[in-house]
Amino acid sequence: MDMLRPYELRNIRKQLDLTHSSKNDYVSVKCWIDTDAQLENPVCKFIKFQDECFGSLKESDFVLVLMTESQKLMLSKYGEDIIQMDSTHQTNPYDFQLTTVLVVDNYGEGFPVSFLLSSSVNTDILSVFF
Repeated sequence: MDMLRPYELRNIRKQLDLTHSSKNDYVSVKCWIDTDAQLENPVCKFIKFQDECFGSLKESDFVLVLMTESQKLMLSKYGEDIIQMDSTHQTNPYDFQLTTVLVVDNYGEGFPVSFLLSSSVNTDILSVFF
């Protein structure tokens, strides 16, 4: 089995422009969001950091909504019949919840079409998600 050497990992990181990471998660996420916003089809559809104000959301709420173009196509293709939603909690050090929206494809399999990472799941946050 071949193993990557540290300098090879550094080169991959540099080639993929992953040099903006930080030990501070806020800084890392902010850099990723800023980079994503420059893309033709950004994955981030909505972001609200804690200590920011937006509509009826609390200042303490964190909300991140993600959807790729492929997911958007699957939602438009299969979202007429069945849409499922599932949330997980207590899976990260911030106690954020991951909510996934799924559609059922032509094989009867669930396909994730959007993700919500949030500090809680309530009506205000879900209204932003949908």
